[in-house]
Amino acid sequence: MLMAILAAAAIPTRSAIEPDLLDAAAGEVRSALRFAREQVILQGSPVLVDMETQANTVKVRWGTCKNPGALLTDPRTRQSMVLALNRSPLTKAMTLDAQVLLADGNRHRGLVFDATGSISQACAVASESNKGAPVQGSQVVLKLETRERVVSLWPATGRVSGP
Repeated sequence: MLMAILAAAAIPTRSAIEPDLLDAAAGEVRSALRFAREQVILQGSPVLVDMETQANTVKVRWGTCKNPGALLTDPRTRQSMVLALNRSPLTKAMTLDAQVLLADGNRHRGLVFDATGSISQACAVASESNKGAPVQGSQVVLKLETRERVVSLWPATGRVSGP
């Protein structure tokens, strides 16, 4: 009986590992965005990043807002570059909030890295429309329960930073 109590005490609770889950998810989002930018610089073709907040996914594909193309291939998995953040039972409650900001304050969930590596377009991906040039303050916010992590986007340079 004592062994069972000690074993149960050694199992971490979900709230104890939430920071690690958020850090891992933020790292995956940051890596996907950086990969998109790297491909633009290497290939010279624009890349569209679609952050689907309802499905909690990040899709990286060739093309622009008005002309989305094929999904890029993840070099680690050799699968289409689709990052599903809530694929694990531990992350089912995680939310993704893409905030690609415009000067007028509107937010969109898609962005395009252009041939220079900068973020040149904010997209309404479902309607395949370019909404304009994003501004500083654009970010991706990941939340799990009461905790959050922010991946910051720097449109002028294409820089992606965060935990």
